[in-house]
Amino acid sequence: MRLVTMLSAAAAIAASATAQAAFELQIDVDSVTIDAGGAFDPNTYTGTMNFSSTGTSSLAGIFIDSGAQAVTASLVSLSGSVNYVGGAATGGSFTVLLSDGSSYTASVDNGPSFLFPDANGFSGDGGTEFGNFSNLVGGNLFGGVNVTPWNYNNSVGFFFFSEYNPDGAGLDTLANVNLFVNVPSPGFAAFGLAGLGAGLRRRRR
Repeated sequence: MRLVTMLSAAAAIAASATAQAAFELQIDVDSVTIDAGGAFDPNTYTGTMNFSSTGTSSLAGIFIDSGAQAVTASLVSLSGSVNYVGGAATGGSFTVLLSDGSSYTASVDNGPSFLFPDANGFSGDGGTEFGNFSNLVGGNLFGGVNVTPWNYNNSVGFFFFSEYNPDGAGLDTLANVNLFVNVPSPGFAAFGLAGLGAGLRRRRR
């Protein structure tokens, strides 16, 4: 019910907001290791959830407003952590490094966040801030994708992980992580998780 409500709200905001091309950039990474450091309960989890890539992790795609882009680089690494208190995110960060040397880093804010069951385990999301691209090829290419509209200091967006199926120690090596970067827009900024629908469309193991 919570997901339906969130998606309905996102759709309503999207319909009422002024149309804007190329609003949302999405970085999709598959087969990510998530380690909660102990038994995981989405309703009460307190601790640091660590994210890391392995040799089997891959850059599944880069998307603009859900449209797949031609990517010319591969994943070198994804790393990150999210601090939780009572199931709510209170901070953290993510970094993605690609084989062309470009990277994206963002901090996790302490605004609204959710942990909830999905068809293959659990999902979670929350807002990001202070996002920045570095070492863009030619000054604007991240993995071959022109990210000019999102290449501004301290960008905002959100993270979304899915298909987290932890063992008794809170470990899963096959989860999916999506990082979203938003072009500034008053209508969407008021609802930090407005792009959740796009994230759900990309969930897979």
